[in-house]
Amino acid sequence: MIDWAALGVVALAAMAASALVVTSYALGLRLLSRRKGQKDSPLRRAGGIACFVVSAVAVLWGIYLIIPALH
Repeated sequence: MIDWAALGVVALAAMAASALVVTSYALGLRLLSRRKGQKDSPLRRAGGIACFVVSAVAVLWGIYLIIPALH
């Protein structure tokens, strides 16, 4: 028998995780992009790199959870 509540929890968690990864990556791109004549700010660069790190950690954590041999 299918546990529909558990399936719903898994589906919501997957949607939330994918939204986190995509949003973090897009924000990182936005922070690292420069327009013509715009100076490069160290704070923007640090924020962009931090967004990429969050995105990469989320992806690696998902891979860790999927592959049983890793834990």
